[in-house]
Amino acid sequence: MYPLLLQRVEDGGPDFVLDIDGEVLIAAPDITSVSAGKGIAVILLLSLFLIDAAILRLIMKVVADGRIMSALVVGMLLVLLLSVAVGINVFNAIRKGNRLESLMLNRREGTFTQFSQAGAKTCDWRILKPFIRIIQIVHSAGGAVTYQLVLADVDEGTGVIRSEFIAAKGDLIGAGVQRYGFFRKFMEGAHDELPRFQIISQRMDWSKQLAVSLWTGNVLRQRWMGDKPWTPWLMVCSTIWVVLITPLQITELIGAWISKGPFGLKETGPWPGRFEKEKSSSPIKQKGRRYSEVTLLGKRLLLASMGLGVALWGMLLGMLLMVAFR
Repeated sequence: MYPLLLQRVEDGGPDFVLDIDGEVLIAAPDITSVSAGKGIAVILLLSLFLIDAAILRLIMKVVADGRIMSALVVGMLLVLLLSVAVGINVFNAIRKGNRLESLMLNRREGTFTQFSQAGAKTCDWRILKPFIRIIQIVHSAGGAVTYQLVLADVDEGTGVIRSEFIAAKGDLIGAGVQRYGFFRKFMEGAHDELPRFQIISQRMDWSKQLAVSLWTGNVLRQRWMGDKPWTPWLMVCSTIWVVLITPLQITELIGAWISKGPFGLKETGPWPGRFEKEKSSSPIKQKGRRYSEVTLLGKRLLLASMGLGVALWGMLLGMLLMVAFR
């Protein structure tokens, strides 16, 4: 790990604030791909269902030919059982896996708490030192580098790390410099020096879930939410793009509906809701805001585009199934 020497506070970087008021900040290390990743898992689950249906159809054909005790039937039954087991594991991963490990910074008590499957782990904020850990990922498609902001309790004499918390994931600036700068200003009480930020909710209606999706992009998000005006060209591009990504968006909605919420929902008290209770004159209220609601025009465009996408992809899937089950 490398000491985080540069610390600054500025607009930009990933959205990470789940709830906040003058005393408590609840954040998440990384939320950008949680729903999108579970949408991909839903696609895998649906694919397994189609594979199981095809195997069952083959088994019925073989049994109808009088080969009920053949090695082929036994093999297909084993594959079917394996597929069902994999499907159950995938569903459990969508339901419980990759849940947000919420972070709670309490300015009044001076504590930093991380909630995870193992439970809550609390440490004195003043003794935590920021470090950057570089993670190199190598796979068949190439390689990638990501960074983790690690807050560590380090023994001053020996340099041994007594405990550590992963407080952010992503690029060096967004997940390291900007994130720790935000944390530090919040804990120091310098709320008027905080950059502008967005409040993220993990339980959104369908239109906002799609608007903030990883697949959407900031250009469309700003138009759907009324932050910037539409042009005819952008409407056409929006429709084409949504038609193309309709399977990803529908499965993301399914994944978000199945998923459980972040860790620490009960332990952090009235969560979410702190931000709404802040006075309009407070620096927190002036600096932060929740994502705007999707406008009526945005919802109509989304519905129309997804309707076309369902029709197109439904037709392609129907043709594929007709060929597969002929």
